Amino acid sequence: MISESTINKVRELAIEDVLEPYVRLSRKGSTLMGICPFHEERTGSFSVSPGKNLFHCFSCNRGGDAITFIMEKENLSFMEAIEFLARHHNIPIEYVEGQDKEQTAKIRHKETLLATLGHVQDFFVGSLLMPDSDESRLAREYAYGRWPEEFCSVAGIGYAPCDGGAFMEFCRAKGLDEDTLFVLGLLRRGDDGHVYAMFRHRIMIPIRNRWGRIIAYTARYIGNNPKAPKYINSPNSAVYAKGECLFGIDRASRERNAEYFIVVEGAPDVLRMQSVGYDNTVAALGTAWTDSQFERLKKYTSSLCFIPDSDISEGKTFGPGFEAVMANGTAAVRKGFHVTVRELPFAEIPDGRNGWDVKPGKNDADSFIHCREDYTSLKEKLFIVWLAQKRFLVADSLVEERKCVSEIADLMRYV
Repeated sequence: MISESTINKVRELAIEDVLEPYVRLSRKGSTLMGICPFHEERTGSFSVSPGKNLFHCFSCNRGGDAITFIMEKENLSFMEAIEFLARHHNIPIEYVEGQDKEQTAKIRHKETLLATLGHVQDFFVGSLLMPDSDESRLAREYAYGRWPEEFCSVAGIGYAPCDGGAFMEFCRAKGLDEDTLFVLGLLRRGDDGHVYAMFRHRIMIPIRNRWGRIIAYTARYIGNNPKAPKYINSPNSAVYAKGECLFGIDRASRERNAEYFIVVEGAPDVLRMQSVGYDNTVAALGTAWTDSQFERLKKYTSSLCFIPDSDISEGKTFGPGFEAVMANGTAAVRKGFHVTVRELPFAEIPDGRNGWDVKPGKNDADSFIHCREDYTSLKEKLFIVWLAQKRFLVADSLVEERKCVSEIADLMRYV
């Protein structure tokens, strides 16, 4: 097994150096352009962003990082691509040794899961890009209506068709192990024993690990069934644990010069922030952050900026977005992070009584931020100051005020 240190060194290679033997690049502003090496073309549509270490072809919609490029171009697995790049760029290859049979079996099991996810990702992306399918066209309209086409390509956005049989036929043709597909939650079995595809009529959003490998999916329903859940997620597995993973960490961890990481509510918010240039954005795949997730973040940053959803909860002082950031921000401060908050304004919703009245409604990063200026327009506040303002705003007695003072004083010990 190749060591994490070697993988990290390979990942830090400049993408233009990796691509040099395959494509001639010329500079156009902050990007590099060339003739795509994956298909025949006369006009260069192959774009490289050196600052982000990513590539994208506007014609064939391939995209990713240097490792992804080598995997596709040389038809290699992830570990084979790491070894290939290390040898071609004079990086010493370190191996993790001294593993017993049980450890070796666990590693092989994880590699089987990751390889299977790599295969099914080809299916989901291919299903999104099918040119002669009305269903795929509608899926593209949805995806490209939310995020730019180039971004969708680089992020690996895909589509699971309505007909789950197409997915199952793909898996059979590829010889993918059925038990592995069940473990990953890609197949399910009904009460009557019938096997069916878990994801159907959904935009597929890959969840990636630190190295950019797909470990799970969160999937957005785009059909008309009102009973279907809007989002469903992959179950925990040997390669994915909800309470340990951070959505967006693959791109955020590359931001070596980021002063802080932005923390948002969920995966769609991360995608929105990334699409407007804030790759230093992450989200937990659940409301409450865990100690494990904070410890992972500490490897890359000591400062966090939370963007809470601005929402209303009937009968409560604060909506769930504010409550989550109050709790998670407090935990982050106690973990030693410097924490700030940028608060979204409430949306204005017509209340139906007449044409002029409005009531406050929910805003989140995904719905409010459509350019960098939308983010920078939000006033940044030190978390403790923001928390104090919120708490004192609802303190309706001397007892409550004293309780607020006590809470803030307790947090101040960690600053």
